[in-house]
Parts: sequence; structure tokens; C-alpha cells
Amino acid sequence: METNFFGASEETSTWAHSPKVLLIEDNPGDVALFKHYLGSAGVKQIELKNVASIAEAEKLLGVESFDSIILDLRLPDADGIEALRRIRRFRQDTPVIILSGNLDTDTASDVIDAGADSYYNKESVRIDSLLLSLKLAIDRSKNSMNTHDNGVDEETGLFNQYGFQNVVEEAFHSACASDSDMCLLWVNMRKDETHVTSMDIIKGVASRIEKSVRSSDYIARLKPSDFLIALPGVGTDRRDQIRSRLLQALSQEVGSELTIQIGCACLDPNSSTLTTLIVQAKNDASVVKSDHA
Repeated sequence: METNFFGASEETSTWAHSPKVLLIEDNPGDVALFKHYLGSAGVKQIELKNVASIAEAEKLLGVESFDSIILDLRLPDADGIEALRRIRRFRQDTPVIILSGNLDTDTASDVIDAGADSYYNKESVRIDSLLLSLKLAIDRSKNSMNTHDNGVDEETGLFNQYGFQNVVEEAFHSACASDSDMCLLWVNMRKDETHVTSMDIIKGVASRIEKSVRSSDYIARLKPSDFLIALPGVGTDRRDQIRSRLLQALSQEVGSELTIQIGCACLDPNSSTLTTLIVQAKNDASVVKSDHA
């Protein structure tokens, strides 16, 4: 068993206490690679523990709690979905991210049904996506243990990430069960890496977003200055129209002071999780060229 600490960039984390992550992986090369991912991204504060089997994990989970679990599905004493099921017997609420090889569509669907929060193929994983999933999992785990967190962002009155994920989770599962549409929008406001967006602008943008979407939609402020919007019932046929309209409204709010980018991800009931949708929306925001500069 190994314990390592990695340092953190501002974007990745500002946790008050060092988060604990359990990596269940028996391949030393993959363990070293995951450590490299954390180090190359400048992630600090994380306490990473590694075990090489489900038996070791069960023993450890019997005496320690973790903020997130990274799980390989091919281990010496458990293969495939059984590895996840055994972990879930010990920890029902701890976020579990699957990082495994050769995940086909059927297996991916099975791991979501068995309680995984998100999943990635080792062969094709995008490191920024994996690390964002890990950050979301850790933040949610930390907030769920904070009895003073009512799920509301104090500055804007919108949901914070914890509140957003709690309320949207139900809408997400309802959409999956009924084969309905849902899209997520990630709103990114940036000037440059050293610029700090003023609270007046953040509040103005929050108010503008509320006026631009339906009362049935869900909005969260993700600190410091990003926003996340869930749009139940909206599919791929309407996402570009909505994104364009919102971009125009927000551009009027901030003028030329900031660059605004809006990423979008739409539900695929056969492969999406709420976490992967959030990750996809943020990734899309980083590559979609804004009309506003």
C-alpha cells in the first residue's frame, strides 16, 4: 500500500482538508501513470492510497473512509462488474470512477447500473476529463459531509455544485428511464489567467441566466465564475439555438470585458452519467469558439 501527496493548481482544487482517494489497481505501470497524471496536472493535497486487489480494498474500506475510489475492473480476485458490486457492498455513497481497459458499450451500461459514477477506457481516456470527474467526485463527497451546506451559493442564490447534483440527479434518472432529452450547458467566463471576475459581474450574469432560461431549468454557480445549467426536455435539435441565444444575452451583460464560451452536452441514456455529462459540457466549452471576444 502506498500513500502519496500531490500538489494542487487553483483550477483543480482548493480543498480545506486533504481529500483521500483509493486507487484499486494491480498493474504497477498503470499506478505510476495515474500518479503522473496527477503530478503533471499540478494536483496537490490529494492523499492517494493504492491496493492491488478487492480483498485488500475491502479490508481497508472497513477501517477508513475515502472521498473517491478509482477502480480497475480486472483484478486478481475479481473480474468485471463483480469488482464494482463488491466495492458497493462496503461503500454505497462513495463516488466510484471506473478506469479500466476494453470497456465495451454493454459493460459500460452495466457499471452505471451497478452504481459507478463515471467510467473511462485506459486506452482512450482524456486526462482532463478524468481529473475533472475526480474533482467533481471529491467536491461532492466533501460537501455531502458538511451539515452546514444547504446546496445554495450564498452570493447568487443559485445552486452550488452539491445542490445542483442532488436535484439534477433525480431529473437525470427520470429522463433516462423515460427516454427523454436533457442537455447541460457549461458557461465559462475568462479574460486571462490572472484576471479575477468581480462579484458584481458574477451576480449580473447569474441574473441574466435566470431570465434567459425556463423556471423548470436548473442553474448552479461553480466557483469562481463558471455556471452550469441543466435543461430537461431539450435535445440536440435545440441546443445550438439555446446556446446562441444565451451567449448573446450574456455578451450584453459583460460587454467586451470578458470572453464567454458555452459548452453543451446532451444525454445519451445508454452511456451517459450526470458526471460524464458535466465533464463533456466543460470540455466542449474549452473547444467551442465564442462569437464574443
